Amino acid sequence: MAKPYIGIKNIWYGPVIAEVPTKAKLTAMIGQSGSFTRVKNSHDGTWGYEQDDPETTDYKNELTGLTYFTDKTSDGNHTINFTMGVYDYAQKADLQGGLEVKSSESTAKTMDFDGWRSASANDLVNKGVIAQTKTGHLIVFTNALIIAKVDTQEKNLGLGVKATAQENGTSGVAAEYWVDAESAKDILSGITPLNAPDESEQKSVK
Repeated sequence: MAKPYIGIKNIWYGPVIAEVPTKAKLTAMIGQSGSFTRVKNSHDGTWGYEQDDPETTDYKNELTGLTYFTDKTSDGNHTINFTMGVYDYAQKADLQGGLEVKSSESTAKTMDFDGWRSASANDLVNKGVIAQTKTGHLIVFTNALIIAKVDTQEKNLGLGVKATAQENGTSGVAAEYWVDAESAKDILSGITPLNAPDESEQKSVK
């Protein structure tokens, strides 16, 4: 049955996924005590999934001028893009690199402020990324190269994130998985909507 894959409802990122992401494993990853971090703000209009055209080489018949064979040399990149309008320094360090600075944890007392500092080397950042569409499907990048940078959105210095799916280093684990909405229901059953009131708000209403 044909289904739409519309919009974005949830995004999580965490360690590279080094095993086949079964329903049980995905549930554990994005659960409250899981290893994945939930993105709580994606600036309106910045979410996107893109797939580049594959690279091909055409072989021409010089007698007719027509292509007699096309060789697909590489698949196009698959990317997820979004910009976090609200984020903390730990998330900035996780995705962009560099380090979160905490004055209370500076043993040498060289840092007397809380914040972030850039990396001294151009280290690559790789993460697992899980996205849920508004229509309930899950898109899973098991090993994504993360390029994060400041992305100004309506005067807000957001954290723009580009996740590009890469080959997984573990045999038998694909670079990308799509989980149908019906199968994803069990995985997402314990996830509280981001706009749901917390317990204190609910008690005050009563």
